[in-house]
Amino acid sequence: MPSTCARRARTPRMRIAENLGMTTIRRRPSTTRRIARSASWPPRPRWRPLRSSSWFRSPRPCRCPPLRSLRRRFPRRAGCRSPAARRLDPSGSRFPPAPSRRRPVVRSFHPFLPSGDPMFSKRYWLGLPLAAALFVAPARAQTADSAAETPDPFLNLKAFNPDVSAIVDMFYYDENSDEGMGHVAGEIAGFGHAHAAGEGEEHHHHAADKGFNLRHLELQFSGTVDPYFKATAIAAIDLDDAEMEVAEIETTGLPFGLKVKGGKFFSDFGYLNAQHSHEWDFVDQPLIYQLALGSHGLNDKGVQVSWLAPTPFYLLAGVEAFQGDNEQAFAYHGDGELPEDDGPRVGVGWLKIGPNLPGNHGLQFGAFAATGTHQEEHDGDGDGTTDHWLDGDTSFWGADAVYKYNSPQSYGQGDFALQAEYFSRKKDLDLVAHDLAPHLVGNSRIDEQDGYYVQATYGFLPRWRAGLRWEQVGLTNESELPSGETEDFGSSDRASAMIDFTPSHFSRLRLQANQGSYETAEGTEDVTEVYVQWMVSLGAHGAHNF
Repeated sequence: MPSTCARRARTPRMRIAENLGMTTIRRRPSTTRRIARSASWPPRPRWRPLRSSSWFRSPRPCRCPPLRSLRRRFPRRAGCRSPAARRLDPSGSRFPPAPSRRRPVVRSFHPFLPSGDPMFSKRYWLGLPLAAALFVAPARAQTADSAAETPDPFLNLKAFNPDVSAIVDMFYYDENSDEGMGHVAGEIAGFGHAHAAGEGEEHHHHAADKGFNLRHLELQFSGTVDPYFKATAIAAIDLDDAEMEVAEIETTGLPFGLKVKGGKFFSDFGYLNAQHSHEWDFVDQPLIYQLALGSHGLNDKGVQVSWLAPTPFYLLAGVEAFQGDNEQAFAYHGDGELPEDDGPRVGVGWLKIGPNLPGNHGLQFGAFAATGTHQEEHDGDGDGTTDHWLDGDTSFWGADAVYKYNSPQSYGQGDFALQAEYFSRKKDLDLVAHDLAPHLVGNSRIDEQDGYYVQATYGFLPRWRAGLRWEQVGLTNESELPSGETEDFGSSDRASAMIDFTPSHFSRLRLQANQGSYETAEGTEDVTEVYVQWMVSLGAHGAHNF
């Protein structure tokens, strides 16, 4: 019967020898040879087959000492070590500790080497699908934007759990005007005009009452619909009514830097127009926005196509088409004496360029233009009913510039921002009906006004900012009459100063004072205003644009 080394399990070569009827010849080595053996234990068995074969190499006989003899001479340790192994062992012991007879808890496993692993077959077949998934996932990620791939829309959990936020904006207001700043703003020469009662959309300037005011409660829902679209809905709720400010769908996966947005949204006309009121650095709008675009700015139903150019600097261009139901800039009535006009009735184009600046500096320039249908209803005698109607078009053009420095200090200390905008408006209107003076029908009127503002903010302490703003409207403020004469209405200006404290990203306190001098039909009127604003934000809210 074949025999093996007493201290080592049978190896595959030994099992082959047994099957062939081979036996081993063992010889007890001398003590000197036992001490000089290799440090590995148990030692490799050395045996010699009794029957030679042409394909099998005959090894030496086993030189391992008997197990009983080793236990008698070395009861705690077994084996022998080479001089090199003894030099590597700092303890100086001649023999390694005896191997533990306990069954190991964790056994080494290699998924592609089945020797000695009884679970190899099961693990191998279970590992194949996992390996295939790991190789296929990067390939799908690289071709996600390909039209050939059809991603599963249910993979994106954002579509079922959108970001929800609420912003509460309230302030205390006081002024020294008897009739109120809202009335004064509506009477600024060259910009103000009366509307008939009961018209489709009320014309107002978000006039504040003396005392406490709730501007609105802004509810926002936003999220990614699928790999191709994201959606945003913003509702502004005040004490009197509710309004859907934004309801837009935007693409996310178009090639060549293209992006399409549709629904009701704020135009990227200018710099400040696309910002919501809680993003402003001051409580109120600049005068040129308030008088030329209205309290809501250029916000309408339409579609936008933008293109991010593959240039080494920032270059973004876009065009927009709107229905033309804007509150003031592109008003449309289409009833009574005014002609009907199908939409879209407003077209907008803009360009934004941002050169690369070193460090924490940022700079952006913009240019924009817009044109569209504009209609007006007027109450000439002030009896509350419309008595004459005008129809024509309005065009805008302008430019903006923004510089920002992001200080490395904490909580906004040292941050500096400087921004300025200028734009001009031209209205070319024809009188289509006049109840009090029918003989004037057919006359035309061309109005041209412009304005600008410059503002700067600086973080003088952590969480504390101070800001100054200077603005003028009516540098060009004239009207060309049907007789060919030109009427000039003069200019108005206003200076503002503010200081605010931002405890966190979700709250802000602000104190602001305005001092304005306004040209009205009754003469120059000086108005001083004071605001104390308090804003809080609840829920997830996206980062603001540059």
